Amino acid sequence: MHPPLTIHRHPGCEEIIHKLEACHKDWVKKFSGGCNDYKQELTLCLRAERLQNQKANQAQVADKKRRVKEKWAEIEENS
Repeated sequence: MHPPLTIHRHPGCEEIIHKLEACHKDWVKKFSGGCNDYKQELTLCLRAERLQNQKANQAQVADKKRRVKEKWAEIEENS
């Protein structure tokens, strides 16, 4: 299961989203598994996007923790 496929939220996967939506317009392919390759490709794209965002967020958190630690050290030093 994937999240709602809005292109503005997943710009890196836009082409795959269009392919999957076009495939889903043919109800025979949609229900017979003809679109499974596109769905798997989309799953991998969304996973890569999520991991990229996760790494960026972890870097931000590490930077914030470092700055807080420096501030506490400065406060303790001045006390």
